[in-house]
Order: sequence, then structure tokens, then C-alpha cells
Amino acid sequence: MKLTPYAATEFTFTDNVDRTASNPQSSFITELEAGIEGTIEGNRGLISLDYALGYLYYTEGEESDELYQDLDFIAYKGLGRSGFQVDASASIDNIASDIATDANADVISGNTIQSNEAEVGLSYQTNPLSTMDLRSRIYTNVINNEDDIGNYTGWGGNIVYANGRSVRDAFWRLGAFYDYRKGRDDGISTEFTRLNEIIGLQTISGFSPFLRLNYENYKGVTDSSENEIFNWGAVSAILSTVIPTVKSVTTSQKMM
Repeated sequence: MKLTPYAATEFTFTDNVDRTASNPQSSFITELEAGIEGTIEGNRGLISLDYALGYLYYTEGEESDELYQDLDFIAYKGLGRSGFQVDASASIDNIASDIATDANADVISGNTIQSNEAEVGLSYQTNPLSTMDLRSRIYTNVINNEDDIGNYTGWGGNIVYANGRSVRDAFWRLGAFYDYRKGRDDGISTEFTRLNEIIGLQTISGFSPFLRLNYENYKGVTDSSENEIFNWGAVSAILSTVIPTVKSVTTSQKMM
């Protein structure tokens, strides 16, 4: 176990603390920060934490003194030798309150909100050194923003089936991904589904032919009329030179 406390001070001068087009106001900004970071490693597991508490003091301007937090937390633990693993993560970030008009806002310039996110998952993996490499994960997550815009709860999962390292004649990778989010205030939901695959032969006299497919489908609030995409392509590689013979088909449907 290793825990390291830290503290920092930063001074900033700006000639336009309120970021106005007229009558700019200069100000000295003092930033005080204290935090702790640490790592705990165990048998088939890890906990990593970095938490900081900061305070901003403005000598002039309309910006008020502010207290803010930052957090990065990751933990995982293998369940014996079964191939299963549980994981958890949490974060506290200060993000721009309006990306459309001020995407570069930070805690010093103001116009930020605190965004809290947490996720818990369960994953499984086989031995990749054998004939197959199977990986899968299911998860649930929640996000809560200070201004209550974009709050949601969600869940999802993915599964990837690929050849193991002991396979010498062919290679493949089949993947399926799904993510569902439901707004906590307005009840509006979004869904994202993706299926892809690649199947081919290992190098034969300098050739490595393979077939690739990809399908994506998005359902939810969007300005685009195209929310469903399918494409495929057949490719043959010759001495690191790719010769594509690709055909792509795209279908779309209007949002309901």
C-alpha cells in the first residue's frame, strides 16, 4: 500500500477575469489545492485513488470564491482462477457548463459544473494462449451533473470472440457491443448497438485474405436522419500492401 499526500499553490493574473467584450477587469487568482493519491495492490486486484480539494480566491471581478473537487478512482479484483473479475470506477470532474458557447472553460475561468460518474462491472476472460480468446463484460453506470442536465442511469455489455495465440492457420474476431442510457429527469432513452467481425487466413505465400463486416445502430435523440449503418469489405494483403475490393451498403431509417 502506498499513500502520498500533496499540496500545491498557483497564482494567476488575468486582465479580463469576467471575460467580457467591454470594460475588462483585471484580477489576481490564488489557487490552493490539497489531495491524496495512492495505490493498493493485492492478489489479482488493484485499488487506485487520486482525490484533490481546491479553493480559488479572486481579488477582483464578479467571479466568487470557489471550492471544487477532483476524483479518479479505479478498482478491480479477480475472482480466483475462474476468469471472472469485478471492477468499479468513480470520478468527479469540473466540465464546461455550455460546450456550445464555452467549451474551453476551466475552474479558474469559471463557467464550469461538477460532474459525478460511477460504474460497476463484471468481466470474464479465457486464456488467450489457447485456441480461443473470449472476453465479455456487463456494467451499470450513473452520471449526475451539478446543473441536472444530462443526468442518466445506464447499463450495457460487450463480448469479443477471437482466435487464441496457438491458432496458426486462421484468424478471426467477432464483437458485439450494446449501451443503454435513460435520462433521470426527462426519461428520454438512447441505445447504441454495434456488431463487427473479421475472418481471414494467416499468411499463405505472402497472401493474407480476410473479410470484414461492421454494423451500427443508434436510437435516441439525434439531428441525423441516418442512424443505421452497415458495411463490409473483402481485403487481401500482399507483403504489407493492402489491395481493397470493398463494397459498402448503408441503410438509414427516420427516428420515431
